[in-house]
Amino acid sequence: MTLVPRMLARLLAVVAVAATGLVVSASSAQAAIHIYRPPEGTCVGTQVLRCMELHYDDRLHRFRLWVEVTDAAGGTAYDVDIVEARADDGHSWGDNVYSSRWERLVSGYDTCQGTTETVVISALFFWRNSATNNHDEERRTSSVTVTC
Repeated sequence: MTLVPRMLARLLAVVAVAATGLVVSASSAQAAIHIYRPPEGTCVGTQVLRCMELHYDDRLHRFRLWVEVTDAAGGTAYDVDIVEARADDGHSWGDNVYSSRWERLVSGYDTCQGTTETVVISALFFWRNSATNNHDEERRTSSVTVTC
């Protein structure tokens, strides 16, 4: 009968050590990501937050555009849409489908190694009042300097 508790204790010790290793490797992988924000900040707006950043992975030497639009809590309810998001390379992502309250786009990867590049990023945001159907839009364009 004492054999089972010993085996269980050993198994739990192995699981605890393995889980610690997973936490360490996950945090060290995350440490390779650098976030480059536009000069005016990641997000603008009060009722509808329009956000964009460039994420650079220095281990894999690649970057991607991150764009998000959110209907802020309180006040008027808005449906939101990211119609287009674009980085320097000319590729664009987006749709013409409104989402209720929140939408995020993350681009594919572009490579960059051993240089400093200024990357122009832009996104076209639409939002409409859920009750009246009145809509508004904004194109945010900014440049960020990435050290690859």
